This record gives sequence, C-alpha cells and structure tokens, in this order.
Amino acid sequence: MTHGIALCAPIYTLLFALHSALQNGKLFSGGEKKEELPHYYTVLFQAVEQAIDALDEKNYGLAKQLLIHGQQDAEEAFLAAEES
Repeated sequence: MTHGIALCAPIYTLLFALHSALQNGKLFSGGEKKEELPHYYTVLFQAVEQAIDALDEKNYGLAKQLLIHGQQDAEEAFLAAEES
C-alpha cells in the first residue's frame, strides 16, 4: 500500500505546518503572536494534534475522521462565538 503512504507524506507535512502555526499562535494573524486564541483555534489544534498522532501510527482512517470531526467542531465553535 505504498500509494497511501505516498499520499500521506504531503498531508503529514501540511498537518505539521498547521500544528506549528497553531501552537505558535501565528495562524491567520500575520505572524504576530496573539495573546489569546479563539476557542475554535484550540478545537482545531487538538484535532490536528490527534491526527498527527494517528498518522505516526499509520492509522490513516482515524486521522481523516479526527480532522473531519475537528473541522466540524471548530465550525460549530466559530458560529457559537459569532452568535454571542
């Protein structure tokens, strides 16, 4: 199943970059570190962390599900923040 591994290498690189950006507070902030990130960032950060762990274990299906749920949860948190 080298095809799956070959496809996952770019995805892993993208997730690692996203994880680093979220961890450093630099995502969508022009490189300036923010004092406090919105809740939806932390929701997405946790999903990316878990997906990276799943990729490290070569559990690609779980990684995909974690990202899908992370995206959905982050969208819900974003909408909830807009309503309040």
